[in-house]
Amino acid sequence: MVNSRSRRTFLQAAATIAAARSLSAQNTAQNSQESIKLAIFNRDRKWLALESEATLERTFQIDTPLGKSPVVRQLRYQGTPFYYIPRYGDAGSGEITRLFDETFPGERLVQIWVTFMQLGVNYVIHGNIIGGVHPDLSLNDLVIVDDFIDLKPNHPQSITPYFYKGKPLELWPEAGVRMFPVMCPVARRALYDKALLHHFAKVKLGGTLIQTRSARWETPAEIRMLRLLGADVACTLDASSIVYAKQAGIHFATGQYIMNFGEGSRPMEAATTSESGFERIATSMRKTLLDTLKALPSGPPKCDCFRPRA
Repeated sequence: MVNSRSRRTFLQAAATIAAARSLSAQNTAQNSQESIKLAIFNRDRKWLALESEATLERTFQIDTPLGKSPVVRQLRYQGTPFYYIPRYGDAGSGEITRLFDETFPGERLVQIWVTFMQLGVNYVIHGNIIGGVHPDLSLNDLVIVDDFIDLKPNHPQSITPYFYKGKPLELWPEAGVRMFPVMCPVARRALYDKALLHHFAKVKLGGTLIQTRSARWETPAEIRMLRLLGADVACTLDASSIVYAKQAGIHFATGQYIMNFGEGSRPMEAATTSESGFERIATSMRKTLLDTLKALPSGPPKCDCFRPRA
């Protein structure tokens, strides 16, 4: 049972976030004739090749509390408009193009999520290629994760100070955010349904992602530890996005495609998927993400993503 004080606090916080994001979206909409509430986010723009199936309508930047945003690409897929921002900028763009360009760990990720908040989107759908930890998973399998464990200590723990920087204190939401459900069940189910149509290997609905340190892969001993903790897949970035989406009030789902086995799990001759495997994953991810956007409800989803604590 939810007590009245908890519900009141939650509703006030939710209203504060919605009002701040709505104002930001109104400012952004001055340069656009339609309200766009959908976005795709992945690591590599050229590899995913969204523009092979979706029409690029414009590229632009917006003002954010952090300065100019990363380049935003506005596309349209079968009548559905959406925004796209890749994990890294293009070479020569002046943006962060790799991990070692960042002035602090997670800087580019912070820029991306502040931009999504400023744009006023409701949904962000994400895909990545990562490492398999669970022994039942094989190369090229896809896991629509529903939980995570964060072992990365150096990413900013909150997106809130970066977005609300310079705003009156009364606009800041309450500290702390509930993390259950961890990701949007409506978006996750849509992602799963479309993956079943497009993916060429196993698709698993549900699983635990574990986020570890950047700049190196895990050791065999660490992989054994991660299995004991209940991890299915391992990455170095994506749990932070799950947290930032929650704090931003954005419905989020991610598909994790297995490109390699955890160290020590398999013979080294099968360390990663093949060149054709990467190509097939790119096609599957592209079609799945695009069709998921079309399947999402036009209004607020019927989910408990931002429900109050009981």
